[in-house]
Parts: sequence; structure tokens; C-alpha cells
Amino acid sequence: MTERGGPLNLVAGAWTATLNPDGVLADIRFGGHLVLKALMVVVRDEAWGTVPGTVTVAPHHTDDGFDVRLAGEHVYGPVDFVWDGHVVGGPEGLEYRFDGRARTAFDSNRIGFVALHPLEPAGRPVGVLRVDDAWVQGQEGDVVVTESRFPADVVPHQPFVGVAGFVEHTPHGDVTIRFRGDTFETEDQRNWSDASFKTYSRPLAQPCPVHWQAGDETAQAVRLTAAAPGAFSPWPASSASTQPYPATATVVVDDVPARLPHVGVTVGPEDNPALLGAEIAALRPHHLRVDVHAGPGALRGGEVLTAAGRAGIPLQVAVHVDTDPARALGDLRQRLAGVDVASVAVFDATAPSTTTRAIDAVRGVLGTALGAVLILVGTDDNFAELNRNRLSLDDFEASAAVFSLNPGVHDIRSAAVLETVEAVPVMLATARSFVGGPVAVGPVSLRPRRNIYRAGVAIDRTGRDDGSVDERQHAAFAATWLIATLASLIAAGAQEVTVFELSGPRGLVDRPGGRRSPAFEVVRAVTAGTGALTCKTDDTRLAVVALTSRRDGDGRSTTTAPPTTTVLLANRSTDTVDVRIEPAGVSVILLPHGYAVADLPGAPSAHLEELP
Repeated sequence: MTERGGPLNLVAGAWTATLNPDGVLADIRFGGHLVLKALMVVVRDEAWGTVPGTVTVAPHHTDDGFDVRLAGEHVYGPVDFVWDGHVVGGPEGLEYRFDGRARTAFDSNRIGFVALHPLEPAGRPVGVLRVDDAWVQGQEGDVVVTESRFPADVVPHQPFVGVAGFVEHTPHGDVTIRFRGDTFETEDQRNWSDASFKTYSRPLAQPCPVHWQAGDETAQAVRLTAAAPGAFSPWPASSASTQPYPATATVVVDDVPARLPHVGVTVGPEDNPALLGAEIAALRPHHLRVDVHAGPGALRGGEVLTAAGRAGIPLQVAVHVDTDPARALGDLRQRLAGVDVASVAVFDATAPSTTTRAIDAVRGVLGTALGAVLILVGTDDNFAELNRNRLSLDDFEASAAVFSLNPGVHDIRSAAVLETVEAVPVMLATARSFVGGPVAVGPVSLRPRRNIYRAGVAIDRTGRDDGSVDERQHAAFAATWLIATLASLIAAGAQEVTVFELSGPRGLVDRPGGRRSPAFEVVRAVTAGTGALTCKTDDTRLAVVALTSRRDGDGRSTTTAPPTTTVLLANRSTDTVDVRIEPAGVSVILLPHGYAVADLPGAPSAHLEELP
């Protein structure tokens, strides 16, 4: 019996999966085809926070499959929930079931199985199983299969409701996924940049949170079967479920230019621009974003705005318009006098996305002070809020739409965070389809800056929640994720990007004059770039950004220096990857989740770090 040990590779006939120490059944495949990315027991509190669990695993391999017992315990605050699980598999299929019990009284928004579907089926047909109440309760019932499709674009609301299972049409025949114990539904997690569709129980239309009494019990099961399980030879227990990568990954940098979006940095609530002059001078971002709140009374964030305006960098002023904003907007107009403003982002502090009320209030007071400044509209929150509250740039006479981006709403595991970049291109394409113009992204952060889904709690638009800090912020991991995210944003045609904060626990340096993080070097390289080049690689583990620039010996952009090509490499995998950059002939070794900055031609400046 093991607790928090290594992953277990499970094989039963043509079925393979990996059982992780946290009880997540991952990478579920039939005949090598990915069916589910993950299947897990999830416990959420009344504010949608995930209650972490400790799982004990007792594996037993049978003659033709596997039989694993699990025991889970989730304790945090008032929540105290335990469960016994069973993962069993044979050539005919596999099943994961659990029986759970509350040990105390608490409120919860969700307890049950969550299944994560890969993005590959997007736009493809799928059979949706809808059954009667008898089936949900574990008895035999009539199964109705309705043909549908996984959405291609990011849909704002649940594409499938009243779900009891799926029939997925794979290259190896149909695979059926059946859920027991509750009614399930599916949401498009690309709304939060997750690289998956998620099927979960307790439909959102039902009241929540649910109050649990000590002793309350629940049970669920998920079973996967194939229409022709005997059509494939047993999968070798010693082999991987996918084809191995070549010994050396090749990246080819073309001479074909690509548009490099403007990249700015956020001035956080704890930043003092007057003390960060050296860092700002080294970064030379396109803009500094400053948030101000215009509600009853004085303008909030005005002092930070004034200080940032003296930094010598154009500002992006994010105005959160609350009720009765006239006095505060008048203060803002005075503070903007003589300040170099690149753009103004207008948000409604009382609504998920920009409203006519908010934009009219800003234009009505600022008037000619706006001049030729670019106007951004959209949301200060996730793409979900913009997607569910759509707007048109023409209606607002705005220059671009904007939404923020972070990978940490649902899953903060390193592998899941690095996978989120796969959702970025379709997020921007979906946004452009309804806003009718350019799309900016920012702020970009590792964690949500605030929990907007906590009922009954006022949102501080100029502040940050305690949960906004990620311990990997100043490690190589943040640089790796940032490179991968920028690569996706560049490929997707983002108009501009605003990243991280200047300093502190969410910043590019730990403190004014302090240690510069690996992400600092990434941002510095990008802001020094004068353009981008297209790159090609067949290795899906890698993300690549190629930049052209003219820099002096201190890394500052200058027109007198000879042109330089800089390649930013990110390894999204847990493998050590030997990379060959052509046609320069430069070699780089990337450790798991490592990154490198290589000036071509010549030896790269690699920055590698073990997994956090």
C-alpha cells in the first residue's frame, strides 16, 4: 500500500491508463487512442474552491487486467469528506467507482466525478446518452443515444445537459462512457483556457451550495467499454501508449515574418513605480497597465496612476466604472493631463463585461482628454465572462476587445497549466468572430487575481485575493509557461498582451532592486524584439518564439546594433529534450518544464531548472 507514491501504469487488453498518486486516473486510451484525459473525484467548497485530498492506493494486477483500491480524505476548513474507491479493468473495459461520506456538516457546490475530454474531438460527431431516472440510480433503464457534436468554437454555455454517457467514435470503433449516481452535464473549459471539455455531476441549474450533514453518503461510477474489445492485441505493458519522440527535436526558424504583439506589464497594487525605475528601464514594455476604480467618492488607484505616469512608459489605464462615477472620473481627467496614455480599457464594475453606461460615463467626463487614445472594451475577468456577455466593437466605437488570461481556475498542476496554451488560438478566434475586430489579452497571470465566483462577496477590482499567488512565479516554470503562452498568442494574432506585475509575489522581480525572475528575462527579450519569425517543429512537447531585434550589450533596443535573432524555447513535457535549431545549427538541452533563450548564431543562454 502506498500513499503519494509514484504513478501506476495500468494495462488491460487494449486499454491503458495511468493512476496518479492523487487518485486521478489519467491518459485513458483504447488501442492507443486517447479517450479521456482524466477521471477524478472532486470536492468543491461553497465558493468553488477545490478541497485537496490525500489518497492512499493499494494496487493489485490480475491475470488480464488490474484491480486497485483507493481511500481518499478531503479536509479543509469546515469540509471533511472521505471516500473509498475502486478502479478495475479487464479486456472488456474499465470502471472507476467510489462511495463517499461526510464526517462533518458543511456546504459544497460539487462532490463527484469529473471527466476531462481531450480537445481533439472538437467539431466531431459524438453520441450523447440520455437515460431515465432508474439508470441514474444504478438500475437498468432505457438508453437514448442522440447524435451531436463537440463544439468547434468556444461555446458560452453547456453544450450537453442531462447526460448519462457518451458514445465516442474512435478510429478503433465506438467507445462508450457511462455515468452512474447522478445526472451529468458538459461545459467547454476553453472558456477558462483549460485544454479540455469537462463532464461533471450536479447540473449548475440545480440549487447550490448543497448542505451536507455528518453521515450523508453518495456513490458514483464511470464505466468505459469498447464495441469491439477483442479486435486489438493486448497492449504491451512495457510500452508507452503513444509513439516515442525522436532522440533530437528539430526547430526550423524561417525567414517569414510574423506579427509581434505589443507587450506590456501590469502595475500591481503593491508596486511602487518610483522604486522600480531600473527594472522598468531594463524591460522597456510597450505600456504599463494601471487599474483605477471610479465609484462614489474619490478615485481609487489615482496615486499609483500618477506615479506610473512618471516612469517614461505609455500607460494603459483600466477604468472600472461603478455607480455614481462622475466625481472620480473628474479626478481621473485631471490626473491624465500631461500623461502619455496609449490606451484606455473601460470596464463596468457592476457587470461582467463593458456596458453602454460605462463607456458613456467615461467619454462624457474625459471627452477631449481621450484624444486619439485607443479604447478597449470587454472584461477584466475570464474569457467566459466575455463569451457569455458578448459585445461588438462597432457598437462601442472601440479599437479592440480584451479579456484576462490565467491557467489556474480549475487545475494548478504543472502539466495541466502547460496544456492550457492549446486552447488559446480558438479562444481568440471565437472572440474575433463576435467582437468583429482585434483582440487584446491581459492581464496574463499564473493564478486568478480574484475569485469572482464567490457568492455574496464584493469584488475589489484594484486589489488581489490571497489565492492569487503561485509559488512557481519566480521559478523557471513561470518562464516556460509564459513562452508557451506567448507562442500561442502570437500564432493566434493577439493585438497586444499585458503580462504579470512588476514586482512582488505576482511580479517579474521579487522586490524593487531585488532578484529578477526567469520570466523577467523572457519579457525583456520580447519587448526588445522588433518583429517575430515563423517557426516549425513536429515535436508537440515544445513551444517556440523567434524574435528579431537590435540590442546593445546591455540588452537595450537600439537602431545601431546589428540585427539579432533570438529564439525562446519552452519544454511543456516531463522529458529531457535535446533540441536542434536550424538552420543556425544551435543545440539546446531542455530539462523537464525547462526553458532556454538562444541568440542565433552562437551559443544559447540556457536557463534550466528541475520540476517545482
